[in-house]
Amino acid sequence: MKIEAILKDKNVHTIDKDQLLSEALEKMEKNGIAHIIVTDDDKLVGVVSIRDIADRLGSTKTERISPAGLHISSAMSTNLITTESDIDVEDAANLMLKEKIGSLAVTIKTDETEELVGIITKMDMVRLCSKVDTIQVSQIMTQNPYYINSTDRVIHARKIMFENRVSTLPVFEEGELVGIVDYNSIAKALARFREATPKQHQSERIRHFLVNQVMNTAPPSLKPDATVSEAAEFMLNEGLKGIPVFDESEDLIGIVTKTDMTELVANKFQTD
Repeated sequence: MKIEAILKDKNVHTIDKDQLLSEALEKMEKNGIAHIIVTDDDKLVGVVSIRDIADRLGSTKTERISPAGLHISSAMSTNLITTESDIDVEDAANLMLKEKIGSLAVTIKTDETEELVGIITKMDMVRLCSKVDTIQVSQIMTQNPYYINSTDRVIHARKIMFENRVSTLPVFEEGELVGIVDYNSIAKALARFREATPKQHQSERIRHFLVNQVMNTAPPSLKPDATVSEAAEFMLNEGLKGIPVFDESEDLIGIVTKTDMTELVANKFQTD
């Protein structure tokens, strides 16, 4: 399948580099997206993701600046990887994995111009996996995943996620799964914190800003024999980046993520 087949019904969202991070967050939430192509006078100059925003808002360099005072240019990645619409989805998946990115800008290039026609993300790879009902999540999941406690600090959760390049952390309380945090919840939480907390109190109060205040509660979980299609449907319907997997003894044994599904697409839906 060519990637042009999955671009047909997708809107292309862009944002100017001089707009505010708060505007990017609002646009992402309104449209249910995690990546926006950044422009400067209609020229493609980068991409900003929810991960980029969570990174920027958690940085000590900007700890006393509100999202209303930070521009897209302060958080965006200028490493904009582009491709053309006639490549196979497997090649697109491999390119995202190779470059360790969550999206590809799809363009039409001429000698003088480069026109944006769409964007492909790892969530598109999840959609492709929604029809894979012959493979179990145990065959593709990430084993021994990182997790966190509900009373840990938000900045600690952010640190684990960025140091280990994980997009989702299951949250436990007294040995029970009670929530999930991901880049999306971290970015929104830090934005709210920055806007609501006076600058002179942020350094002290951030230490008391806990995971149980920002996590998504009542998260779904899966058994190892659940199919990839079941996992994909959960992720698509709930807007999740990952779902924890528990064995029959209710022990956490894995997590299935967008990256795991992207790897499955890259491998042409084969697990061997």
